[in-house]
Amino acid sequence: MALSMVFKQWRSGDGGLAKGGKMNQEVLLNVKQVAQYLQLKESTIYSWAQDGKIPAIKIGRTWRFRRADLDEWLERHLKSENSAKATEAD
Repeated sequence: MALSMVFKQWRSGDGGLAKGGKMNQEVLLNVKQVAQYLQLKESTIYSWAQDGKIPAIKIGRTWRFRRADLDEWLERHLKSENSAKATEAD
């Protein structure tokens, strides 16, 4: 799935994990939860974490992700994608 689709689904609220759409932003998510949130394959999340493409923390042998960091990362990428489209239109 392209990042632009992930951003659109994220912006529309289709990626929530907790009941009622609320989740404590300080909770650490695992790879499976992030894959569900971003609607991507777990292998993609592992690869992005290892390559530093997505904000992640390695604790022992496992990757963990802060929801707030993911939301900020998505917002930054959405802004850069929109500015790239605006540049192409000029």
